Amino acid sequence: AAQIHLSLAQVSELVDKYGTNTEKIIEHAYEIVASEPDADKRILFAELDYALNEEMIANLSDFLIRRTGRLYFERKYILSIYNLLKERTAEKLQWTDNQIKAYDIAFMSEYESVMKFAQQQPA
Repeated sequence: AAQIHLSLAQVSELVDKYGTNTEKIIEHAYEIVASEPDADKRILFAELDYALNEEMIANLSDFLIRRTGRLYFERKYILSIYNLLKERTAEKLQWTDNQIKAYDIAFMSEYESVMKFAQQQPA
């Protein structure tokens, strides 16, 4: 983890989500160092690739909502990574343009629903 510049907090988050499979994600992040020099993107892509290959996610709603809970716990951050993840997922799963549009609509509907709910909650 230190070789790819992961912080203790990042490793801890991965362990909370993936348990002993965290090692697979860190190893994959190490493998993609050459193709992705940004450490934050690299671990994000490694996590996504793990979910695609090992957990059979079918779309970004699976990943961002059901697998990682990012929609609920990292709402402010999610839109800044969405397009990166969408491009990588579309490439890996060979989505058509129509599939990309349909998954965008489905995810954004869920995103907006969660945002409306969050805004209605007392601080």
